[in-house]
Amino acid sequence: MAQSASVLIPTIRRRGVSALGLDAIHYTETRYGFEYGSVKVERLWSDERKGCVVLLLSTPRAEVEVYVTKTGLLRLGQVRRLEKKP
Repeated sequence: MAQSASVLIPTIRRRGVSALGLDAIHYTETRYGFEYGSVKVERLWSDERKGCVVLLLSTPRAEVEVYVTKTGLLRLGQVRRLEKKP
């Protein structure tokens, strides 16, 4: 199993103090993908015969499945709104 690593990635700001960014966006590799800022990207499944893959993009408020064909065509699933946690 791959180890989880957490780093801060500098951001480029248009009206900021520094192009390297004094604030940084959170980046962490997970077991099945990575977290970047407030989005989590995870692989769900793949089909070697068809050559397709399915990814899940999720935020604290919504998630969507992305189906990628072997030719590179993207098919987006329906966006599901998530309940806010109290």
